Amino acid sequence: MGLFRFLNQWREKKDGTLEGPALSTDDTTTKRISDDRHFAGDYDGATANDRLSAAITEADAGDVIFLEKATYNSLTLNKEVGLVFEDNSFGTAPKIASGETWTIASESGLQGVDISGSVVLSANQIDAENVTVRGSATLTVDGNGCLISHVHGGGSVEFNSGTTNGEIGIVSGTVSVTDNGTNNTL
Repeated sequence: MGLFRFLNQWREKKDGTLEGPALSTDDTTTKRISDDRHFAGDYDGATANDRLSAAITEADAGDVIFLEKATYNSLTLNKEVGLVFEDNSFGTAPKIASGETWTIASESGLQGVDISGSVVLSANQIDAENVTVRGSATLTVDGNGCLISHVHGGGSVEFNSGTTNGEIGIVSGTVSVTDNGTNNTL
């Protein structure tokens, strides 16, 4: 059915609300916002980690997955997708729980996450932006050419031995930065 024929089936009721046919789709399995964007909270699963894992499974390389505001446990990401949280309100970001580790093992991106545990960037060319590193939490860089920017909090960022061509910029709070490789750090 064409869009205009579909819209012509709708009418405005006296109370100002619209009345028309039920909306449906032939593909009930997809939770995509658009061709290359997913919202993890739309996927089935008992926990935030389950829903995120389902979104990662469905995503194609290069897609972006928007994280829900939740506390996450350990995760290993082996697919080239971006994990993003876009609400810039301080203190509302998804949290990586204390004692838990996210390992990003593919060329990916990470944006807007609150780290109470640890994140290990083990692949090359990973971008991490607008992250909060709390207390004894650590963002560890094991890959080459990783770009870290807008880091807040009081934890640490560490470029491990043998890493090269990484960069870090715009650090606030009491975040400590250690470069055990040859990177462009503050």
